[in-house]
Amino acid sequence: MAQINSQVRQLREQAGVLRGAQSSLLSYQGNLNAHWRGAEMAPVNQNIDYHMTRLALMAADLESIGGDIIREAEAIRRAEELAEVVE
Repeated sequence: MAQINSQVRQLREQAGVLRGAQSSLLSYQGNLNAHWRGAEMAPVNQNIDYHMTRLALMAADLESIGGDIIREAEAIRRAEELAEVVE
């Protein structure tokens, strides 16, 4: 379980990195919008928004996968303990 917990912690850290990238994109977008006016900003903003959404979804997926891994590992451990008791 220690190794599994370590790997899940790494997944959560990577989710944090993705959220950090999302925050950086939001800051970059704010700076662009503050200093650049033009029709081309609409598709630029749409593209940045798309990528921020993707980063958020990937971060959520990593955290969800981590939770799934923990639940499955605990279920396997309980099944092994039960098998030992039955033997």
